[in-house]
Amino acid sequence: MSASGGEGRSAELAKFERWHESIIPNDGRYVNNENAVLIPIATQAEIADRFPNVSAAMYANDIVQGFHNPATGKAYVVLENLTQDQVRGLVMHEVGVHAGFKNMLGDAKYASVMKRLDFMHEAGNKAVVAARAQAEKQSVNPGRVPEETLAYLVSNS
Repeated sequence: MSASGGEGRSAELAKFERWHESIIPNDGRYVNNENAVLIPIATQAEIADRFPNVSAAMYANDIVQGFHNPATGKAYVVLENLTQDQVRGLVMHEVGVHAGFKNMLGDAKYASVMKRLDFMHEAGNKAVVAARAQAEKQSVNPGRVPEETLAYLVSNS
């Protein structure tokens, strides 16, 4: 699935659009336009060209499925690294948590959810402990671990 342009890229974008239709309306408001919150990228190699700061934070053998850019509020998915079964969880991770959860709840309710998540971790909730371990392994910035824990909890559910 590692086409880098032309017909291969168009086929991958069409496949992506079919995969996520049941998750996000495909009417141009949310995907692949200047106002979109979810932007498909055909190959991981494009990350280095388009997002050098993301590329610099990657480890040598990382396989990136998606990432969120807090400065723009946009989430990006790397098509060559996804299967159809992974799309729903990834969209919930990148868009549902990183791009929108805090804005949807507001600061006070978001802080309350995050505090409750910490209590669940301390109590040994298996799903939260697993999500936290995944977040600690994948987060470049330790300050991002709490939000990544929530994102992995959502995407793994």
